[in-house]
Amino acid sequence: MEVVYLASLLIAIAFAIITGYIIVTLRRVTSMMTTVSKSLSKTERQLQYITPELKQSVRETSSIIDEMEDNLQHTDDVFNTLENTGEALHHINQLSQDKMNELAQELKTNRADSLLKSVVWSEAAYLLYSKWKKNEK
Repeated sequence: MEVVYLASLLIAIAFAIITGYIIVTLRRVTSMMTTVSKSLSKTERQLQYITPELKQSVRETSSIIDEMEDNLQHTDDVFNTLENTGEALHHINQLSQDKMNELAQELKTNRADSLLKSVVWSEAAYLLYSKWKKNEK
């Protein structure tokens, strides 16, 4: 029977140790929950103060974004106009380049014609001069 008493005593001691450990753990959990509760209370008070300001900031940001969107749509027209102006300048530049090339080609042709005419007239003059000199002799 002594074994039964001894076993009962050990079980009672183990139960007391486990109960003590559970009590300590529950006190710590209670303390932590109290701290969390206080923190959440403070946070809730701060959020009550901050929330209206955040709502106002979001409204102002929304209106600023709407204004920026309108302004950007207006600048799209400006950029389209600039693009069209650039294309027109490019076409004008291309046209003037083509006309300059045509003029240069015409000048080359005119010079070649003038040179050819000069050679023909020089030859004609030489032939006339040669005939004239022959007739004088």
